[in-house]
Amino acid sequence: MCHGFDRTLVGPSLDGVIKRRTPEWIMNMMLDPATMLEKDPDAKALSKEFASPMISLGLQQEDARAILEYLRERNSATK
Repeated sequence: MCHGFDRTLVGPSLDGVIKRRTPEWIMNMMLDPATMLEKDPDAKALSKEFASPMISLGLQQEDARAILEYLRERNSATK
């Protein structure tokens, strides 16, 4: 709902996110967006660029890892 691969929605496109951000950054953004938005310069810049900041999804570590793996697979399949 907030992110797409082929276009920007409420948040930035996920196409190429694996090349733009480290796995640690992606995991931290999924697991603790409030801290990232408070402390991380890139997260702060994104929140200024897009109308709605990333919200907490209530993910567990294993869920976030599964999403990260999906992003890796999806991004490598399209290139």
